Amino acid sequence: AVPPKLRCPACQGGGWGRVGLGGEGEITSFTVIRVPPGPLASEAPYAIAVVRFPEGVSLLGRVTGLPLDALRVGLPVRFAAPIDRDAQPPVIAFAPRA
Repeated sequence: AVPPKLRCPACQGGGWGRVGLGGEGEITSFTVIRVPPGPLASEAPYAIAVVRFPEGVSLLGRVTGLPLDALRVGLPVRFAAPIDRDAQPPVIAFAPRA
């Protein structure tokens, strides 16, 4: 779930584990960032989306390789190369499925 939760929303369990992902999912929500925080100002506008995978996991990441006006809920996407920034953790990225 996004944002992460301490407990499972379905069973209230706290025993989290790793889940392997096939790499393909679909957008369940998105927003276009037009006024980003200072360090990202040169990258605007850009899209951030919540992507749900068949394995039951949702992740938040940046959408690349797609015009912003083509974004929609239900759009099939796949993992793309992470976006690397100097001295920052990489950003999860998604691209449209071919």
